[in-house]
Parts: sequence; C-alpha cells; structure tokens
Amino acid sequence: MVTTLVMIEATRTRLTTRAAPTGVSLAGPADSRALDPPREHGAHDSFRRCRGERGDVTPMVIMTPIAVFLIMWVIQMGLYFHARTVMTAAAQDGARAAQIENATAADATAAANQILADSQNLLFNENVAVTTNVDAVIVTVTAEIQNVLPFWGGGVLTATASGPTERFRPQAER
Repeated sequence: MVTTLVMIEATRTRLTTRAAPTGVSLAGPADSRALDPPREHGAHDSFRRCRGERGDVTPMVIMTPIAVFLIMWVIQMGLYFHARTVMTAAAQDGARAAQIENATAADATAAANQILADSQNLLFNENVAVTTNVDAVIVTVTAEIQNVLPFWGGGVLTATASGPTERFRPQAER
C-alpha cells in the first residue's frame, strides 16, 4: 500500500515537472484534477478531493423531476392505449352478440359489460349504448380512464363497433 502511494506520488512529480515541447500543453484534465491545498490544523488529509471531482447537485435536482414526469407520462399513455383497446374489444363483442339472429340489445350490453368488468380499476363510469334496427347494430362504449398524472384529465373515451344483423331475407330483398 505504501509503495503504491510512493509510486503514484513519484509519477505525479515527474509529470508536473517535465517540460512540455513548445506549443503543447501537458496541463489538460490532469491539472483540473490536482489536489486541493492542505487544510488548516485539525483537518484530515484523508478527506482531500481532487478539484474536478466535486459533486454537483444542480443537474440531478433539475433532471430528477423531469425523469419522473416522463416515466409517469409513459405509464399514462400505456394506460390510455390499453383502455382504448379494452373498450374497442367490448364494443366489438357487444356488436357480435347483437348481430346473431333473434338477439336483443340486452345481449349486446351483457357481452360488452363482461369485457369491461375484467378491466378492474382501469375504467370507471362505463356506459354501453346499443342501437339496433332491422339491418344493422351499433354498439358505443364510453368510459373515463384512470389517471396517473394528477393534472392530466384523461377525459371520456369512446369506442364504437357496428355490423349487419343476421336475419332471414326473402329473395326479393337480396
């Protein structure tokens, strides 16, 4: 250990006393990392730092909230797209259930609500609206999304699916 320190001190002495060729500077980063001058009486030499290695807290104070915000924004966007996918699946299942011959709007609502019930704590205030006529069915699902970011109002999402209803059509209507 002692020999290592002696070798380091000898190398430092050689590097700082060597004459540099004209136009070339040996200073560079090594000078910016020179040791601080010894402290007054009572100070411990074991706590001496190199000048270029002092910690700077300012970038971390600025970057940490930005990094946390970006991570939360990515999570919020993931929840948004997942909620949109769940709502689209619920609307499509509801429309598929209502397209079957002799199906009712209650069948479509039950099928859509079954999908929405599996998305616990993601959506709230869900509403399923079913519009049927002789030839088509339209299922619209609306809901609000859970927010991770307190100031971001996710708002109301809407998903719609439609399709023709199955029924017997006489030859004259085909």
